[in-house]
Amino acid sequence: MKKITLIIFYGFCLTNVGLAQDMTVGLRIGSNLSILKGDYGNGRENTNYSTIDASHISYGLYFNYEINNILSTQFEINSRTKRMYYTSEGLIGADWDGKSNFNYLEIPILAKYRIGNRFKGFINTGPVLNILVSGGNYDYYTWSSHAGVIRNEYNRNIKSDFNSVTIGILGGLGFEWNIFTDFVLLVEARITYDLSNTTKTNNYTDPNTSEQWYFNDTHFFVFSTDIGIAYKLGKRKIKKPQ
Repeated sequence: MKKITLIIFYGFCLTNVGLAQDMTVGLRIGSNLSILKGDYGNGRENTNYSTIDASHISYGLYFNYEINNILSTQFEINSRTKRMYYTSEGLIGADWDGKSNFNYLEIPILAKYRIGNRFKGFINTGPVLNILVSGGNYDYYTWSSHAGVIRNEYNRNIKSDFNSVTIGILGGLGFEWNIFTDFVLLVEARITYDLSNTTKTNNYTDPNTSEQWYFNDTHFFVFSTDIGIAYKLGKRKIKKPQ
């Protein structure tokens, strides 16, 4: 709770500093790849649970308040899907595979540093509040080539194993162009990482297979690329020399 309060206070201070300056509103759309890092699984050896399995579409809305030609603050609301993917090799040719998607509301509060004029490079950095909205349907199966191919499919929802709110850190690098007087086009690559645990410390006995599952010290790591377009709502006043 203290971390969330600090982030809200940080955003409030930055936003109020920038309100008297340029204001820009924009839309973003892109794709992200995610990995759930940490210690989790069913205790088997030969386990791979840090594989990027699929990319997902992300989109969002952002507000930027320009303090000067270099520094601005940015508040965002993004929709982002993250995936847990798990594979394990068992005995006598038996394998275990599973995956689950989680839909998050991502709220970054960023400091933005620009370099350039019409064609600008920029760096974004700041804290991120992640709110788990939906998902968690875990589809998994076991199969064995011993005595013929045998496949058993299962499903359970593991959303309750994941924390509903996490705190992360974001770093981004990109470019933006003033394509018209009041419109800006941007391209950006980002990395985000959960500083707090993504999952609860939890042990679970699967009723289908009687295997012991656990989650401990887990963190989502996400790489994303985005394009966006923004419209300048206000103009920063420049004092003329006396």
